[in-house]
Amino acid sequence: MTVAILQARLGSTRLPGKVLMPILGRPMLAHLLHRVRQMETADAIVVATSEKPQDDPIPTYLGEHHPDVVVFRGSETDVLSRFHGAASATDARVVVRITADNPLFDPVTADRLVRLLPDGPFDYASNAVRPSFPRGVVAEAFTREALETAHAEATSAYDREHVTAFFYTHPQRFALGRVDLPRDWSHLRLTVDTPEDLERARGLFGRHGPEVTYEDAIREAESGPASREGSGRKPVVGRRPTA
Repeated sequence: MTVAILQARLGSTRLPGKVLMPILGRPMLAHLLHRVRQMETADAIVVATSEKPQDDPIPTYLGEHHPDVVVFRGSETDVLSRFHGAASATDARVVVRITADNPLFDPVTADRLVRLLPDGPFDYASNAVRPSFPRGVVAEAFTREALETAHAEATSAYDREHVTAFFYTHPQRFALGRVDLPRDWSHLRLTVDTPEDLERARGLFGRHGPEVTYEDAIREAESGPASREGSGRKPVVGRRPTA
């Protein structure tokens, strides 16, 4: 079973409550769930939030509007343990990690990452191993076995907070696959971390509608048809260099 796990909380220091803030009249989380449901490889969706009372509005909202989504609650700071618990609760064999502040998540790219795992030698695959996608269009897929190893062995606060850091800081232990764009667009910021980011996202959704893609943002950045050169979806697959 492939399970998409979205990590979400309301305690952001720069933009508190952002995941439930409206874009086109719907919470940002709703737009993200709509995109995750378009994945062909995801068998279940989990929203993994913290056990803190300040995050109670997230399961309340999901229970009222998205009853098909599983809610898992765990440690606020040990996000690796939260993912481990969510994967165990759903018997996931492959996990897709998604952060809830990325409303332009791309399901096609996420599907490609998942398909690298059963058909190739990879334990972990991401479109951020060698950044080329816009910031905020990140997805990661990894096996349950890799997650079990990281959960058992990772000891630093950084590795426990950032879930997948243990994989790419130990490239000798894990086979790392990647999906790249033909051109580097990692300078283009599409994540929502600040009030300015939220207004940027609202502008993109307002101009292009709820099905806006990161490719629309790339074309805007290029201000013309020439932008298509840098927005192809064809993946380049390889192993992360060790140096």
